[in-house]
Amino acid sequence: MSFKKLHFFIDILFDSNRLKETFSSIQNVLINNTFFDNPENEASQKKGTFGIYDIPDYLLLNSSVLNQKYLSIKFPLYKGFLVNLSEYGNIEDYLNNWVGRARHSQLRRYKKRLDLCISPSYKIFFGDVPKDEYHYLFKKLREFTERRFKEKREDNFEIPFLNLYERTAYEMIMAKRAFLFVIYDEKRPIAITLNYVIQDVVFHWNSCYDIDYSMFNLGHINVMEHIRWCYDNNKKLFDMGRGNFWHKQRWVNHDYMYMEHIYYAKSSFISYVVAHLKAIVPVMRYRLILLLKSLKAQHLYGMYAKFKYRLGHSKVADKDKNTWVVDENSNIMPKEANLSPIRMDEDCPTFLRKSFNSFLHKVKVPKETVMVYQLNEKNNSCYYITNHIQTYKLQTNS
Repeated sequence: MSFKKLHFFIDILFDSNRLKETFSSIQNVLINNTFFDNPENEASQKKGTFGIYDIPDYLLLNSSVLNQKYLSIKFPLYKGFLVNLSEYGNIEDYLNNWVGRARHSQLRRYKKRLDLCISPSYKIFFGDVPKDEYHYLFKKLREFTERRFKEKREDNFEIPFLNLYERTAYEMIMAKRAFLFVIYDEKRPIAITLNYVIQDVVFHWNSCYDIDYSMFNLGHINVMEHIRWCYDNNKKLFDMGRGNFWHKQRWVNHDYMYMEHIYYAKSSFISYVVAHLKAIVPVMRYRLILLLKSLKAQHLYGMYAKFKYRLGHSKVADKDKNTWVVDENSNIMPKEANLSPIRMDEDCPTFLRKSFNSFLHKVKVPKETVMVYQLNEKNNSCYYITNHIQTYKLQTNS
C-alpha cells in the first residue's frame, strides 16, 4: 500500500486547492482566532494512508471529510519557538520588559554602529517585487547560506529547498502572503529573509546574512527590525520555527511542539498496519532526543553534524589558497606613488571586504572616510586599509 507524506505548510497550507479539500477549518488557539474557514469542505480523493508533518500544535485542525473516512495517529516531532507579540503593547514594551533593558540598550548600540559605518537601507518586498531583483536575492540567499554553513562546517537542510521556495514565493509575495526582508549596503544585499504571512502570523522561514558583515551582529538587528515591522502591521505572532538556538532564546517567549498526523482508512486493516509501522521511526527518534537531553548529551548531535560534514567535503576543497595576516597596528604606509586605490565594489576580493568591515567596526568610522590600497610590487601581495589616522596592513603568508 502506498504512503504519501505531506508537509503541512508547503504541500497544504500554501496550496489553496489541497487546503480546501483537506480541512474545513484551522483555529489558532494561542490568539483565539480562525486561521482558515471552509465550511463546505470538498470531497477528498485521498485513499489509503498518508501523513502530514510539521503541524504547529497551536493550530487546531478540523476536517469533516477526514473525520468521516479516517482515524489518525498523532505524535510530537520537535519543538518550535515564537514571539507572542500580543502580550506586549508595542516594540518598546516588548524589548524593555521581555528582552530586557540592558539587552535593549546593547541592541541599540549594535544598530547605531551599523548605521554609522555603512548607513544601511531596509527594504521589504510585500505585494510587489521586480522579477530580476527577486531572482538575484534568491541567488544571494543561497550564496550566503552555503558560505555561512561552510564556515560552521555543517550541512544545512534548507539549501535543497531553496529552488522550491524560489519557484513558489513570487506569487505569494505579489498576493501579500509572503515577503522578502532585505538589508542593503548601498545596492549590495547583506541580509535576506523569506517570511510567510497568514493573517496575524508571520513565519520567519529562511534567513541568512553575508558573513563578511558578521561583526555588525546582523542576525540580531534583522530580528529586531522584523519584530518592529510586525508591530507596525498589527501581527500577533512571530514564529521563528524549529531549532533551540541560543540567538532565538533571547527573543522567544513561547515554545510549542511540531506534530505529525498519520491518517489511515477506518475500513482498512492494511491501512491501520501501515500507519502504525510508519509511526515507529519518528516516535523512537523523538524519544531518543528526549533521552539525550535528559543525559545532557545533546551536544553529541553537533559533533555528529561536523563529522558528517567532514566526510562529505574534501580537505582540498575546504582549504584556502592563501592565508591572510592582518596587522592592525601598521601605521606606516609606503609612498602613494607605490599604491593603487581599490574600489570596494561587488568585484573586490572577499578577504578584503571582511577586513574592510572589521576596520570600520573597530575604528567606528563611516566607510566614506576609509581608503583601500594595493602595493605595486612584484611578489608582494599587500593591501592597506586606512583612514589616515589608523591603518590595517594585509599580507599573505603563502
